[in-house]
Amino acid sequence: MSKKPLIFIFPVFLALAVKYMYMDHLEAGVDQHIAGLCSRSGTFPKHVDFRRSYSRNYTGIFSIDTSDPGPCAVVAFFHLLLDAPTIASSRFLTYLLGTGIPCILVPFVEGYRYAGRQHALLRWPTLWLLMTQAATMALTFPLYFSLLLFSREGPKESTGEGAKDIRAVTNASRLAHAMKPGQAQALLLGLIVGAVIPSAAMVLANDAWVTWGWQFYPIYIALVRDLYLYIQGPPEESPRTHRLTKTSYLWVIYLGAFGVAAVTHAWIVWPLILVGDFTALQNLLVPLVASSALDMHPSQQGHNFLKWDYLLGSLCVATGLLCATGSYRQARKMFMWCVFAVPIFGFGGAIAGILVWRDLLPEVY
Repeated sequence: MSKKPLIFIFPVFLALAVKYMYMDHLEAGVDQHIAGLCSRSGTFPKHVDFRRSYSRNYTGIFSIDTSDPGPCAVVAFFHLLLDAPTIASSRFLTYLLGTGIPCILVPFVEGYRYAGRQHALLRWPTLWLLMTQAATMALTFPLYFSLLLFSREGPKESTGEGAKDIRAVTNASRLAHAMKPGQAQALLLGLIVGAVIPSAAMVLANDAWVTWGWQFYPIYIALVRDLYLYIQGPPEESPRTHRLTKTSYLWVIYLGAFGVAAVTHAWIVWPLILVGDFTALQNLLVPLVASSALDMHPSQQGHNFLKWDYLLGSLCVATGLLCATGSYRQARKMFMWCVFAVPIFGFGGAIAGILVWRDLLPEVY
């Protein structure tokens, strides 16, 4: 499928993120609330209701730890939600972490799938995930998919009547040749140790140091993955065993991501739907515009910021995967799946389902 009709939507996502996430919330004063939470004097401005400082020597370098914005501002932002007076803000952070796991997978699997046919920057998924930490999903993924879709143009597989563009070849076949079994195992272990455990620890511990440590989860994934590959050494397997082993681990990775995202969505969203509390559902998931943000509690402003990030980032990932289809027929199937899956499984479940469909069920895809 030609990427040209849809690729120009990524700058739109970028512009919406700048407007509704940064400009509106800075105007609403969320930066002032965060600065108050980083006070080292022990006295808090009137607009700060938490009366708790998150100022620490996070890096051990005084000029960095006291800079504005700096490490404390990052930690304080997440504690606006973790220490919020209402449950909706802290619960949304849990929702974001649980349903966001499939989005973490995308830079890794796309890196394997288009190895050798992409820009050099796209070979570093850890870099892009660190950018989502520093600059949010909604700013990072439009840049990522724009670069990916522009750089992945390649030669035809064959010539003549039966020629197929490489995009129309089964994705499972390409990924099977690109990813070794050990790499699939390493990715699975890296996601569990480097992403799932730190995310759960941040929510459960509610401690400033744990929150600061969570910011570097992409590095933990890379370290665990590389350490596993180093210890394992080069595998000695037959081609058949290679493919079967790799595929089995991909099933575990994809279905695990789908399961975590879908269960998180069901646990947090479905009870509100079943009791008909659509006001609470709206407060939980639907972002508001600037005119409403001005009168919000600081925790609600942080919550609203992340709601915009989650919505725009997820839409961007889904659109990027839509652009990567091999035909308009596949794109229609994918679009209909998203329409069906998002209300039931959430954005994370829908994105994980696309990956399963595309990489492990090529006969259906």
